[in-house]
Amino acid sequence: MPIHPSKKRNGTAVNIDKPHTPTPLASWDEPTEMATVVPGGAMPRQVNGVACDNAWLPALERADWEAQTESMVFEEPPFEETGKAPAAGAVVVEPDGRLWLVSPTNGFGGHTTTFPKGKAKGMSLKATALKEVCEEAGLEVELFQHLVDVTKTTSRTRYYLARRTGGNPANMCWETQAVHLVPLEKASEMLDQKVDHKVVDALCEKWGEWVWWFSYPELHTPAWASAALGAAPARRQHWAHLPLPVRRARIPLDIRLDRAEAGALKARHGREMVRLLRERHPV
Repeated sequence: MPIHPSKKRNGTAVNIDKPHTPTPLASWDEPTEMATVVPGGAMPRQVNGVACDNAWLPALERADWEAQTESMVFEEPPFEETGKAPAAGAVVVEPDGRLWLVSPTNGFGGHTTTFPKGKAKGMSLKATALKEVCEEAGLEVELFQHLVDVTKTTSRTRYYLARRTGGNPANMCWETQAVHLVPLEKASEMLDQKVDHKVVDALCEKWGEWVWWFSYPELHTPAWASAALGAAPARRQHWAHLPLPVRRARIPLDIRLDRAEAGALKARHGREMVRLLRERHPV
């Protein structure tokens, strides 16, 4: 019976009753495959261009986690108080369309696989999400959007959308015995509780929004406006190369435009896009 390389805060060792099997390193480069790493396991040097370094955030204080959230500014709805403990987590998405899931050690909480999350315990929801993702999945992330709030037996959890900026999933804490990178269309198969399916439903509904975020990261900073108003040309790297959303419909379309009509459509669409972006991301 393997022992988790990470111990509890009181120094107690944790046995893993039914350990996972890691996938080959090549699986991390295949957008259609699930990839799995176990505690202390091997990882490629990078995934989707972001390094999987061994830097581990030490036991940061509350103020340190709160400080990290200061640059993560975006609109989110008021958190509804239901009498249950406030909690937060994050759905960390990759530009190849996959997302990160964790398997709690020995099925803690009745979960085989779930999203990293935890109760706030006096911290802000954003700081809680950062802390839980770092500890349970070994990832350093940036929160960029509210996703959904779900009510559970003892807590009400706010989930954020996040992108990975660093860390190493092999450095998961003792609470996790495996970290997975899973294609969106396969996530529901791995999540064994209905409350987590609600999170996947919300992720599917907002698919276009997080694809847009990855496709045009420069538009999510105050500098986007100067580029937009300068009529910067679209380039190859601006187009998303991602799998189709899980939920989609076939729409027959047969429209033919002459050169003048096509030019007018492009000009109108461009002005409308700038207007919408300026409303969503005011400088």
